[in-house]
Amino acid sequence: MAAEYGCNRFGCSYSHLENKLLDYGLRGVLPLARGRVELSVGVGGGYIWFDRASGDSYHNGSLFQYSGKAAVALNRGGHWRVNLTVRTWRDLGRPIQQWLSTAAGISYGFGTVR
Repeated sequence: MAAEYGCNRFGCSYSHLENKLLDYGLRGVLPLARGRVELSVGVGGGYIWFDRASGDSYHNGSLFQYSGKAAVALNRGGHWRVNLTVRTWRDLGRPIQQWLSTAAGISYGFGTVR
């Protein structure tokens, strides 16, 4: 199926395309409420691979990446957690490429909460 796209005053959106993002960097974690809540921020870099169907408009390349995450314990022991992450990738060239991803999940930790 051919890629479909549309543009408006907020930018352009493309359907039926797949982009792959690899991120790397450092993350600082701030435990709160005796470790039952964790807030964290991260900064680093990334690399993007574009679907061939996206045409000549975009090129594979390096990106700057920053993110924020919040995790809250669901049980008394703090092993089960629900978390939300927001991550932004952006290049430093012209025209600017910027990508935003969000993720939510439930995780289990084998360590102890103090």
